[in-house]
Amino acid sequence: MYFEEVAIQLNEEHLCNRHVPGEFNMKKILLVYPHYPDTFWSFRYALKFIGRKASFPPLGLLTVAAMLPGEWEKRLVDMNVRPLTDEDLGWADYVFISAMSIQRKSAE
Repeated sequence: MYFEEVAIQLNEEHLCNRHVPGEFNMKKILLVYPHYPDTFWSFRYALKFIGRKASFPPLGLLTVAAMLPGEWEKRLVDMNVRPLTDEDLGWADYVFISAMSIQRKSAE
């Protein structure tokens, strides 16, 4: 239940508090999943055999995206599939990131 309460609080206090009554307030949300470094667990070389670019889909970010208002634009960048660009960052009003400690270098 804690995750749901935090998500609702984040949504209400930080994203919707700029709403002007009577106006449509659409946000552009960029969801970023940092690059996973080459380790035994990254399966980098095995992925070629199964035709995949990444072994760990960003399910947490997809869950958060589903909880945001449907009228908001959302864009997901999985840095294991393609690099994050300045255009991506310039497009967004807010950037959400989800990472594990092993992804710290890429997240910085």
